[in-house]
Amino acid sequence: MTGQIDALRRFLGRNAAARPRRAVVVVGSGKGGSGASTVAALLALVSAAEGLRVLLVDAVPDFGALHLLLGAEPGPGLGALRGGDLEPEDLLVPVADGLSLVTCASADEPGAAPGDVERRALLRRIAGLYDAFELVVVDGGSRRDAVLAACDAGAARLALVCGTDRIALAATHAIVKVAAAAAQAIPVSILFNRAGDAEAEAAFDVLRDGVGRFLGRTVGLAGSVPDDPGFRHAIETGLTIQAVAARSAIAGAVRDLAERIAPIGSHAERAAPALVTTHGWA
Repeated sequence: MTGQIDALRRFLGRNAAARPRRAVVVVGSGKGGSGASTVAALLALVSAAEGLRVLLVDAVPDFGALHLLLGAEPGPGLGALRGGDLEPEDLLVPVADGLSLVTCASADEPGAAPGDVERRALLRRIAGLYDAFELVVVDGGSRRDAVLAACDAGAARLALVCGTDRIALAATHAIVKVAAAAAQAIPVSILFNRAGDAEAEAAFDVLRDGVGRFLGRTVGLAGSVPDDPGFRHAIETGLTIQAVAARSAIAGAVRDLAERIAPIGSHAERAAPALVTTHGWA
């Protein structure tokens, strides 16, 4: 993947002055099965490959899937903090050079997953780790309370992964509405999954108009991700994202992702609308 990494190094080098010391982005969705976890994992992997210190947090309720996607150990999980014997740094699971993962629940104690209120408090404790990383990616999943809890722990941007069908648009509109009420300072970007550019732009126009008219909010278009059945099939058979991305069919997608990562600004730089645009994954 030398070519991809070189492309990312050139791009980030041109934007080094604009990149904040710490960026925190929550990746979520309005409905399950949208590909939010894949987006979160791949964004973290590509950034770590460039040499950034990256923290990936699985904030999906119960037993999240990030460690399975990445072929990593499940770790103690957020619930392990409740007893007072462990500190947030004890939850870190190494995934790759520069990339650490915090899972939501331990596979050994599936019943120990924190509830909604407790998870919000535990995520705030995990936020104490954020300053040690240059990029923090939080997988908020598709439940509104989980996404909002992740945002409440210090996010600078919310990226919502969405389909182009009416149900997905309605679900995304609903989560934007809740986020607008609970976390007004956080800018929102929309990434359309398994859609072409024209289809995504048409769907975004509908969503943007509805959000503007009924919520008085603005949302940015992060881009579109065309469907890639081969990639999805490989993941479903148990291959890790790293293994799939290393194949030639995915290499171009990772290169496109690397070239289009934009610095995620602090709260004072919240005007930047784009997060990522790529092809053929998630």
